[in-house]
Amino acid sequence: IGDPDGSNKWLTREDMTEIVNYASDRDIEIIPSFGFPNHMGAIIDTFSEFKFVTNRCCNFTTNEGRNFMLAILERYVDFFASLGNSFHFNIRGDELGGILNDARTRETFNAFINQCFRVIVHHKMIPLIYNDNINPDLANDAYISDGFEVLHWWSWNRPEQLISKGYRLVN
Repeated sequence: IGDPDGSNKWLTREDMTEIVNYASDRDIEIIPSFGFPNHMGAIIDTFSEFKFVTNRCCNFTTNEGRNFMLAILERYVDFFASLGNSFHFNIRGDELGGILNDARTRETFNAFINQCFRVIVHHKMIPLIYNDNINPDLANDAYISDGFEVLHWWSWNRPEQLISKGYRLVN
């Protein structure tokens, strides 16, 4: 989909299968990562009807946008789960900045992220997410599943805050 850097390069299913098999032969796990709902620039370039706020973010506030992303996620998770080498799947869920300023948008985001969680778990994979949109201090904040393994990279919420709320940190 798209060609944002003009390189005309991307990996096919066959390419990814070869990479995963190569890694598997060496006991290396490939951890697929798909940035939801942000970091979707190349997809949004092709499917602009799903654009939300920025050129890189897919609209998680509409049923159409959520269903679009869940269909993509289902396809990728199913593919990597079928290869038998990937036990984790990272949906990122990061760098939304000021987009989550109001309670309704945050609640919708969290519900969508939990839908992603269920897709990944359904395929018997362990879901990963970055920490920057998990807010353990908001009493009324909609809940992002503590079944996610959290990759802590952004300093605004401290690791001990996340751990005290039941999240498992990878790093």
